[in-house]
Amino acid sequence: MSVKFGLPAQFEERKSGGQAILLFSKEMNMTPNVFVYALSTCSHCKRTKQFFKDNGITFDFLDVDLTQGEKRESAINAVKKHNPRLTFPTTIIGDKVIVGFKEKEIREALDL
Repeated sequence: MSVKFGLPAQFEERKSGGQAILLFSKEMNMTPNVFVYALSTCSHCKRTKQFFKDNGITFDFLDVDLTQGEKRESAINAVKKHNPRLTFPTTIIGDKVIVGFKEKEIREALDL
């Protein structure tokens, strides 16, 4: 009796010398978490967010200048933790911090 199990969508199966080999599909999203601390009026912040949109990268962001009270204080403290100069955008990709719009560094961090 032969039992066949289906593969999760992120895998593909290839036969090699009679053995099945499981490979990660290129369609599997292996993108690290991306978060952008931004200012709503900052042109470099807008370019950073647009870059992610144009490249189909899922990201979260916070326009710090549009927050108030404790939320703003908490956001500023979070930015300072990663970027003591408190400049924008401050982008966190996995464990990397990129300050400013630096396309080459962003691409390297995302393996694009």
